[in-house]
Amino acid sequence: MKKYSRKLVSYFPQQVIFLGYLFIVYGIFSLTRNDFKGIAFILIGISLSFTTVNISIDFENLLYKEYLNIFGLPYGKWKKLPNYKYITVYNETISQTIGMQSITQLQSNTSICLDLVINKEEKIRLGFFEDKEDAFKTGTFLAEKLNTKLVDYTNKYPHWIED
Repeated sequence: MKKYSRKLVSYFPQQVIFLGYLFIVYGIFSLTRNDFKGIAFILIGISLSFTTVNISIDFENLLYKEYLNIFGLPYGKWKKLPNYKYITVYNETISQTIGMQSITQLQSNTSICLDLVINKEEKIRLGFFEDKEDAFKTGTFLAEKLNTKLVDYTNKYPHWIED
């Protein structure tokens, strides 16, 4: 395999994605009434709902690209892969508080992240995973292809993953 590609996240937050779905439904409803403005609503809805941020790594040329995927078309430039130290696997919890006058709700999602560490401040996100085994399998594959090591930060005490 010469390249690694993965969807990282949706470009828009969940509320905007939901709004995109509503635009699609409204557009379809408009088209059933012969109102061709519905096509515009469908296109806007698709772009809001399905625009993603992706990453690709070219192992042969040591290039990477973080890009937007809009309507299946990638928008981004290839960059030279900087000198990296290692790859990390760790747990990340993202929390969001949603509130109205007297009602508040806390939403939190936990995922396993894979990063290529360049230095203390810089890293390149390589992916989010729901399954720990899948994250380690991908991390081991990338560490082998990039000729570096993998560090497990998912437990209390971090340790290097040996082949």
